[in-house]
Amino acid sequence: MISSSEEIIEQSQSSLAFHIQIQAKLEASELDQQTWCDIVSEIYVRETAERTRQTEILSQLEEHVSDKWNSVAEYLQTRQN
Repeated sequence: MISSSEEIIEQSQSSLAFHIQIQAKLEASELDQQTWCDIVSEIYVRETAERTRQTEILSQLEEHVSDKWNSVAEYLQTRQN
């Protein structure tokens, strides 16, 4: 009976040690994944800001070209009359 209990205690201690190692590996993996997610999120934020800035520049350029086109069209119309 005592040897059976000792075996159960040894198995339980071995199992505990194994699960502690697994937990440590999973915690390290979680930290690595969190770091990766933080990096990807930062890249996304920067690229989104850059796309927004580029879109604003293109909108301003489009407005400028449209204004110039209208001015040229008006000028040509006055020259034809």
